[in-house]
Amino acid sequence: MCEFCENKKRKCILSYDNHKNMNIYMDQYQGVMVYGSLYMNGNMLSLDAYGNYRSSSDCYYESEGLDCDGVYSKSSQSSYIKIKYCPFCGKEIKSTIFEKQETEDKINELQNKVHGLKNELSFLQVHINVKLFKVSSDEVEEKKLFGYKKDNGILFEDLFKYFDKNQINIKLIYGINKKRYIYDSTYPTLNPDTKMHSGNFCCGELYFDTYVLKDSLYKEYINKGLIKGDEEKYKKLLDHQIEISNKIKEVNKEIKNLKTYLKTL
Repeated sequence: MCEFCENKKRKCILSYDNHKNMNIYMDQYQGVMVYGSLYMNGNMLSLDAYGNYRSSSDCYYESEGLDCDGVYSKSSQSSYIKIKYCPFCGKEIKSTIFEKQETEDKINELQNKVHGLKNELSFLQVHINVKLFKVSSDEVEEKKLFGYKKDNGILFEDLFKYFDKNQINIKLIYGINKKRYIYDSTYPTLNPDTKMHSGNFCCGELYFDTYVLKDSLYKEYINKGLIKGDEEKYKKLLDHQIEISNKIKEVNKEIKNLKTYLKTL
């Protein structure tokens, strides 16, 4: 029995590290350390490697009794290749480990792609940004316009009851470039009963947070004359939404086919 090609678990066949070539400081290894291992598992050879860095300061503080592990590199995927014959006994290998690994990695890659597309789709919405001009501190305090407490804020339609139109500036954004947005999440949705919050009031100007304006409310507010829509930009946004949605369907179909294939291996 060959301990390599007939072993049910992956077998380490070669390892490497550069400890002997590292600098010594305070009787400790200092600098960049790399470590790699070559494994055999069925019809697949895979190479794993990692590294870390220890500075002279790490070595010094370690010598003073502090535990300093250095800075480890981020984990990366293994590199692997398919082999047909065992490099040790020469026997033809009857295994599908390589195919399974390759398919699983492809599924993970496509699932990450779907996540990215869904995230992109969440930004392809009409966003509304409202700013008030010539607002006094007394008005802000009286109407509880400033801050994020539960009772603070104001309904969008109430803006037109308490303020003149020339005090209200409304900006509609037809899709936000997520690459310019710091966080991997969307803005809150504006509903008829949503109190708009503000965290920025200065020199008589009050800036409300940005909200997502869903299609039904977008059209309703246009019909009521509360906002002015841009049909060309809106149509372009809807077309982009359809394009991304179709891409998601295509990728999900590919994932489904790969999962079906995986069951046959």
